[in-house]
Amino acid sequence: MSRSLSMPLPVDARKHGLVGEGNIDQPAFTAAQHGAGRDNHLADITFAHFEVDGSGVWTQEYDALAKGIGLQYVLRGRFSDLFVHDTAATGFGCDFLQDTLVEGVLAERCGRQDPGERMGGAGTGIGVGGWSMVERLTITARTAVGNGTNGIFVELQKEHWPPPRGIRITACHVEDNRFGISDWGADGLLVTSSTMLTNHEAGFDVSSQGTSGVGGRGGIVTGCVIDGNVRDGLGIGSTPGPYAFRGNRISNNGRRAAPAASGGGDGVRFSRLSMIDENADWPPDGHRGKQLTVGAQHAVVTFNTETELRLAPVRPGSGTAWIDGTPTPGSPYRLPGSPAPRAGITTAATVCGPHMHSNRIWDDQRPRTQTHALWITHEGSWRDGRVVGNDFRDNASAATRFDTAPVNGRWHDNES
Repeated sequence: MSRSLSMPLPVDARKHGLVGEGNIDQPAFTAAQHGAGRDNHLADITFAHFEVDGSGVWTQEYDALAKGIGLQYVLRGRFSDLFVHDTAATGFGCDFLQDTLVEGVLAERCGRQDPGERMGGAGTGIGVGGWSMVERLTITARTAVGNGTNGIFVELQKEHWPPPRGIRITACHVEDNRFGISDWGADGLLVTSSTMLTNHEAGFDVSSQGTSGVGGRGGIVTGCVIDGNVRDGLGIGSTPGPYAFRGNRISNNGRRAAPAASGGGDGVRFSRLSMIDENADWPPDGHRGKQLTVGAQHAVVTFNTETELRLAPVRPGSGTAWIDGTPTPGSPYRLPGSPAPRAGITTAATVCGPHMHSNRIWDDQRPRTQTHALWITHEGSWRDGRVVGNDFRDNASAATRFDTAPVNGRWHDNES
């Protein structure tokens, strides 16, 4: 059985039977609550031109069902020009979207009750795999800012399901989320022409952190700007591969190049997202990515001047770096020293058959902050790779560092 429905503004969810359970009002149609499935799905449904304000919802503990919109098994759906914000869990949390378009959706500060340890609480979370091998879904012109975990992510829902193909994310903007865009279980995800800025863990993440424990594979990320993310531009782990990154700008990641520092007393003051020490003389941006400690509180540095540290919110969208309140003026602080090495690309896992062509991984700053272009750690391995035509010049220590030597493969025409 299919259900056909068009829902322009205003939305009367009760009239159409799309209402959440208990005290949570939301457009909802799920397998667990309503028997949704391939043979009992929503078809030819449109949600357009309205706002979902979740600021009035509060649950005693985090509830992944406290979403703004939560639908499963949708065929020929259209979600357009929606503003979803301040929801307790994921803002737009819909699964198994076939022949569906999600466009012009803005999600801000969703996952408000996410404790930071759960993988819900995203701006947009799409469960995949319910329609089998191919799910034809396009996500475009989507903006996600300050959401608890991901700005946008796709996630295989059951371990024994085949990861589906056919999913595209294009012309989207993700900023100040824990992760920007994540692939946690698709096959051949295409991500193009998108911006991933100042996210706390990584701009783009491919791994197996989703509910099924299955990593994304076979994806292509191209033509994107991945800039100023606090820890990593790209986080790659637990994927069987292959994965391709082409023609992207990946810049301004955590540097941590400055030596240890400490202080307190006169001239030291704090705001919700910064600390100033008038007596300091720090290397500009030398503490980016470090953890600032003030008493029992910790905050992550996003960038710094000679006397000011700017700090990441304690969680995306929270507006403050301090979980227990802004420290009093003069409070003692400390910053750790600089780790070594600090590489453009770090391999700390098993990598088989990588192709690395025509990349520019260098450091022309004064002083230099990147010690190596490529580092293979003791925990990592690099087998049967092809590394050709890359620019590894001007790193502070050397072009490469191999704590574990690469095995087989071809290395040639790399400038160092």
